[in-house]
Amino acid sequence: MLKKMQLKNGMDVFLFKSTKAPVVSTRVWVKTGSADEKKGEEGLSHFIEHLVFKGSKNLNVGDAAKKIEGSGGQLNAYTSFDETVFHVTQHKDEFEVGLEVLSEMLGYPTFDATEVDNEREVVLEEIKRTQDNPSREASRLMFSTVYKKHPYGIPVIGYAKNISDVSNEQIRDYFNRRYVPENMFLVISGDFEMTEAKKSVRKYFEPIPKRRLKKVVREKEPEQKRTRIKVKQTDFKQNMINLSFPIPKITHKDIAALDMLAMVLGQSESSLFNKILRLEKEVVRYAYSSMFASKDKGFFNISLSVDKEKINEALEELIPVFEVFFSGEWDKEIIEVSKASLRSDEIYPYETVDGISRKIGYYEYNFKDPEFSKKYLDTVSELSVKEVYKAFKKYLVPEKLSLSILSENKEEILNDAAKDWIKKYRKFYKDLKIKSGTQELSAKKAKKIKALKNAKTVETTEEVLPSGVRLYVRQTQEIPVVSVRLAALGGVRIEPRDKGGLSELTTLAWGKTTPSFDEDELAKFVELKSSSISTFCGKNTNGLSMTTISPYFGEMFDLYLEALLNPVFNDRIIAREKHLMKQGLLQQQDNPAQMCIKQFMAKMYPGHPYGRNSMGSQESLDSITKADIESFYKNIFASKRLSLCLSGDVKQLDTVKEKIDIAFKNWKGQEDRLKKNKPENITSDLTAFTELQKEQSHILLGYDGITIESKDKFALDIMQAVLAGQGGRLFLELRDKNSLAYSLSPMRMDALDAGFFGAYIACSPEKGKKAIEMILQEFDKLTQNQIGANEMNRAKKYIIGKYHIELQKNSAFTSSILFNDIYGVSSKEVFEYKNNIMNVQAKDVQKLAERIFSQPKVMSAIGKVCPW
Repeated sequence: MLKKMQLKNGMDVFLFKSTKAPVVSTRVWVKTGSADEKKGEEGLSHFIEHLVFKGSKNLNVGDAAKKIEGSGGQLNAYTSFDETVFHVTQHKDEFEVGLEVLSEMLGYPTFDATEVDNEREVVLEEIKRTQDNPSREASRLMFSTVYKKHPYGIPVIGYAKNISDVSNEQIRDYFNRRYVPENMFLVISGDFEMTEAKKSVRKYFEPIPKRRLKKVVREKEPEQKRTRIKVKQTDFKQNMINLSFPIPKITHKDIAALDMLAMVLGQSESSLFNKILRLEKEVVRYAYSSMFASKDKGFFNISLSVDKEKINEALEELIPVFEVFFSGEWDKEIIEVSKASLRSDEIYPYETVDGISRKIGYYEYNFKDPEFSKKYLDTVSELSVKEVYKAFKKYLVPEKLSLSILSENKEEILNDAAKDWIKKYRKFYKDLKIKSGTQELSAKKAKKIKALKNAKTVETTEEVLPSGVRLYVRQTQEIPVVSVRLAALGGVRIEPRDKGGLSELTTLAWGKTTPSFDEDELAKFVELKSSSISTFCGKNTNGLSMTTISPYFGEMFDLYLEALLNPVFNDRIIAREKHLMKQGLLQQQDNPAQMCIKQFMAKMYPGHPYGRNSMGSQESLDSITKADIESFYKNIFASKRLSLCLSGDVKQLDTVKEKIDIAFKNWKGQEDRLKKNKPENITSDLTAFTELQKEQSHILLGYDGITIESKDKFALDIMQAVLAGQGGRLFLELRDKNSLAYSLSPMRMDALDAGFFGAYIACSPEKGKKAIEMILQEFDKLTQNQIGANEMNRAKKYIIGKYHIELQKNSAFTSSILFNDIYGVSSKEVFEYKNNIMNVQAKDVQKLAERIFSQPKVMSAIGKVCPW
């Protein structure tokens, strides 16, 4: 199924055919990243990732994105320490366009001096954006503590001074010595004809000239011989602890045992960290263990997110978890959960062509074997518990520990906490003995499940069952995955005004326990089946989702119905989730973009549920009782519109229908929640500004928009597409030409009672005023002139292509069908979307723009200075 070829210039090509959807993914791996940069070049790999979008031999600035988006595709890239990857996803009929564009970008970039200078400003904005992010700051602190000499200790994005100073000559030199065909490989997956694909690849990529690859010798990290501590006091409300231990590179024989150790300790709901630290002791918001396993030596990491008052307590409780682990008195089915997670990696990626190409590329790059995952699973299956214990003892050595803490607390307090814990860990480690006579990890035989089958999708069926539930089913057997989703009208829209956060809290407490399972048992049962069950809520809805592998569908659907209709609301779970929500409210200050949006909504919809913070307030959360939650849950099912959608490899459909009818036999929803609750009309321009000492200002300006059932939504889709994407007007004018921002996009909400349309931008404070002026100019252009034929065509193809790409996943399909139905919109719109978009005319978009942008506007900003 997977084919390999090599071009004359030395580039390897991998082709994987899948006819599940009429979509193709094309990815180019460049085997160079930030760790290959010389001193003074830090950030250059990432900068070049940006610059190859800015013009080539046959493409002007913006043409790459325009061609891809104009052919219904999506184009993007990313840079890491070891690699830079460029990827296109598009309809199969436009497959060659992606090859043409990627070959131009990676074979013949021009690095025009003016465009280089313009993009400098964009990257500098991106650097500022990372400095406002607590997770990024904690990550930088961690890597710089672990690596003192190796380039992994330097941020991939580099340093502002380097980006400001790097010359065109340096850029070209780096590109010419690293972006050479033998240092790149191409992965194509999806619905294509093999012979034609090979021919097209040769046409576009073989002419790229061979150049000499300049090998890089990275500076090695010296062996760590003593514990390192690095702490930093910040204004962020999130407090993060990282405990990091050096490990070998990704191809080392011990990686499998370390991977299993990470999974057992902290990579699932069933893991020891989650069960003990989060659920039993309640000393962390989350506790996670992982490996940074890469081309060079990496590290094993334990990451804790805690309240600032619980840093000492969280650290104190870590060693007892280690003691439980080595005692052997823990549920060995955690091992089965871990293996199930690895097995699922042989199935779920095949839902999308991007998942397939990403998987092939990852294993080819790291192991020189695109199908290595199967061998790796076999290796893990043969491990013994003793080997996992030995991996802990061998690598989690106190003298090799790097402990970093990012917190609101004073650095003196943090240092004392770190030193105190290290003393206790040294004693634990010194006394540590591994028991002899340990067994294999598991003697259980896992079900063998084939990831791909030759099968065609059948037509979607729709019916109202005798119970009154509206059921939609799409059966497709190519991938053994099933998605189930039920929703009802509810959400913040039906919350009592004095019980803010009730919908969110109900959602968090729902689905954790049932009459048959406590929280731990339920999590383990689900994870053993490589499945997930999750609740969701929004401004208008509440519901429950499930994704599973088809051989387990029967058992999982029974549990799904039990969790849906017979939840047990546990007092301890409610108290825990309420506390986490309160902490979440404080941490919203760490996310200025989110603050800006919430401030906008409050100004746009005063007195209406849409204007409220879905997390409520400290006071409203305190007022919510278990009885409130149980009452709200019952109220969800009072809606007379209840819709259930299944998509995927659904077995025994008649039995499924029977189970649904039995489960819902007593359901009597009568309340019509489609009735409008319109917010107050805005009669004049409104503004809201909050001063916050951040590197960037965050601005959202918008106007009254449309409701979800409006027939204008297709014209609004066109308007949004004209403005959006790398080929859209906002990107080209504000980012490409004026370098105002890294992050900007049109923003929109279509809801039951109201909607809005506008634009969001994050930029340096001194650029805020100009950014607002230019956004308003772009909106005004839409009212003054009709969109030209070429631009209309690009927008339509972009929208339709994006729609097909998104619907590859069963879960995306269930969402589309389900939400249309409960909002009173015909489910047929999902299948008629292309025609509805193609029928929109330029005059329709102009007319809608005139209506929207002639109204009073609302502007929200968060930052150091007010931008108006």
